[in-house]
Amino acid sequence: MPQTRRSYLPPARRRSRRRVPVRWFIAAIVLIAVVYLVAGSCAAGDKKKNNANTATAHATAVAPAVPSSRAAVGPAGGSPRPGSTPGASFAPASPTPQATCAPADLLRLVDKDHALPSDYVPPDLVNVEPKDASPGSATVVQMRREADDALHRMLEQARTQNIFFLAQSAYRSYEYQNQVYAQEVSSVGQAQADRESARPGHSEHQLGLAVDFTTRALDFDLNQSFAATPEGRWLAQHAAEFGFVLSYPEGKEADTGYEYEPWHYRYIGVPAAQQFVPSGQTLNQWLATRQIGCGA
Repeated sequence: MPQTRRSYLPPARRRSRRRVPVRWFIAAIVLIAVVYLVAGSCAAGDKKKNNANTATAHATAVAPAVPSSRAAVGPAGGSPRPGSTPGASFAPASPTPQATCAPADLLRLVDKDHALPSDYVPPDLVNVEPKDASPGSATVVQMRREADDALHRMLEQARTQNIFFLAQSAYRSYEYQNQVYAQEVSSVGQAQADRESARPGHSEHQLGLAVDFTTRALDFDLNQSFAATPEGRWLAQHAAEFGFVLSYPEGKEADTGYEYEPWHYRYIGVPAAQQFVPSGQTLNQWLATRQIGCGA
């Protein structure tokens, strides 16, 4: 009796000797073709949908973000920091709530709620004398002629008393202030930037009347320790004699909207400065009562 050869393949892999009908092959081929066509149609639809989504996402990325309706501003002291955001645009804090003096008026109010036109450029800008300007300034220091004359007289008087401070920053255009504010946001975040830097149009620097002072002892930096230097103390005592007043005093952030800036002074003229100093008000409060009757 012949022996049967034992298969060592697992059951699933044992060959079948049964024939498969031809019609089954035909049916299988047709089924595969149908599945292929359906899969191809779905893939094409998904691709079209993905392309549409990509286009939508790209459009969203290109469109500028809508800024907060409450745009905080400040006096913007110092040079632009690294991390610029070119082309950034920022909305005003709010519509100007009252009539204001003309932009060229020495008493024009500029603060969080009162902006200058974006195209305003002071009509009589001059370059500050090199000996009156800080070597640490990022740009040529410019002021309106009357303010520059007063600045020069003040610095000359201070030098006779061995007091040496210099103008670090003065006039800034609307576009340049936009860069300054964008860099502050990039560097310290929106909330802190709102306390220390002005949005474009809301900076006193655009008037050509504001100036930031510094000294060699601070390595021509702008910081609150300036108040304790001989130069800072001299300015606090004598600046009004030349028509300059402090815009953002210590402990008045709730009124001005900005941190203490002992280096930031604004020229308003000697008569106005002598009236302002004993008022006990912040500069923006005092100026707000003197806008009535002025043209916008």
